[in-house]
Amino acid sequence: MFVFIGPIQTHETHELFQKSVKPTIDALMGLPNVRYYPSLPKYDIPNIIQKFDIGIIPYDCTRKYNSCSFPMKLFEYFYMGKPVISTPIEELKRFPKFVKTGDTAEEWEHNIKELLSKPWPRRFQKEQRRLATQNSWEKKLFYITSLIK
Repeated sequence: MFVFIGPIQTHETHELFQKSVKPTIDALMGLPNVRYYPSLPKYDIPNIIQKFDIGIIPYDCTRKYNSCSFPMKLFEYFYMGKPVISTPIEELKRFPKFVKTGDTAEEWEHNIKELLSKPWPRRFQKEQRRLATQNSWEKKLFYITSLIK
């Protein structure tokens, strides 16, 4: 089962989105093993992530914005102790122990099979939680405001 949460990004012009992207998204969302929630209350997110075997970050890295971004959802997955598969986002390469990357469906399939073949180590989960706690929004805001003062 694949679960997608949040609004569908439509950065392209409306016409381009309607012709090229929307049919693909509609086909994906129509698959029997896909669930899509346009939005959920924040308090529901941990309960849903807890049910995941793997967290995914399937950004379109042909877009420079995505390839150089830092998806904060990584720390939601880390806090819940989940392994992650992502497209090759530059900033996530510093977590090779916890984040497997792939450009193709074949690479994703290989990573999924590998991660599902054995239990995710408890020591990884503890380290992920520590990283998530160190990178909370509160700590980021505290650091930023300390620079402004």
